[in-house]
Amino acid sequence: MAAGISPAALAQNAAVEAQSTAKIKKGAQKTWRIFTTMDHYFGVREDSETIGAFYFIGSNRFSWGSLQVFQPVIKYYELNPGQQEIQAADSALRFFSNPMSFIDNWTFRYTLGTTLPVSEFSRDQGVITKPGLTAIFETSMGKAYFSVRPFVRGYINQFTTTITDEGAGTPRPLRQWMAGGSLLGVYSFTNRLSTAASLRYARIGYEQAVARNAQPTLSNSDFRTHQYTMDLSLNAQIIPRLWSITTGYSIDSMVERYGGIEVVAYDQEISIWYLSTTATF
Repeated sequence: MAAGISPAALAQNAAVEAQSTAKIKKGAQKTWRIFTTMDHYFGVREDSETIGAFYFIGSNRFSWGSLQVFQPVIKYYELNPGQQEIQAADSALRFFSNPMSFIDNWTFRYTLGTTLPVSEFSRDQGVITKPGLTAIFETSMGKAYFSVRPFVRGYINQFTTTITDEGAGTPRPLRQWMAGGSLLGVYSFTNRLSTAASLRYARIGYEQAVARNAQPTLSNSDFRTHQYTMDLSLNAQIIPRLWSITTGYSIDSMVERYGGIEVVAYDQEISIWYLSTTATF
């Protein structure tokens, strides 16, 4: 495995994204809202790590949209020599436009976002920022909510490859862009119990290094350009709009989660169970 930083905090899992979106919509009557999410990831396979993630999110609603500050923090339970137990992922700044009428019962809005190089990886490897644009087409029918979300993300890097210490192996090309889309569905059984399902695909492009190996090895030079993610979750509102608990199951071809920490694993799929709790203030 190789560790790095993912583009992001824009969609850690279906539950976090659904809650994040809902909090902005429900918080229209207030100027500032702060909510925190604590995740605990259980590795299904023996080689999968148990990791905790904490999300601190603040949103401010205006007449023309909403601003959001998103800060993930990672807690490692199994440490390698010299590894820090607590690590901060890149901070994310996001703007949500107000919904606009689209077709029939569908509405459209968009999200503009970028990141600040807070993480140790971004600072060491010269990843300056990662701007992105997401279009959100959404509709509600009774107890069901459904949305289609195409997105594109760029990377502004100081270097084209990672900086490696002597003897650490071949430098790895940094990401240059990512594009794809996701489908998100939420069904509310009651006012306090709902389920969410998400499917996501992303195509990834990398920086062009000056030199390449004629016969690259898997561990150093074989980079995945396609990512597939599936997520199923169940959410219970313990105290409506104040405290909720979510449990879910996720399959990811690259493991783009853990609060923004990217773990690239060369397996066919990575399965993770997670338990999450969200408090809103």
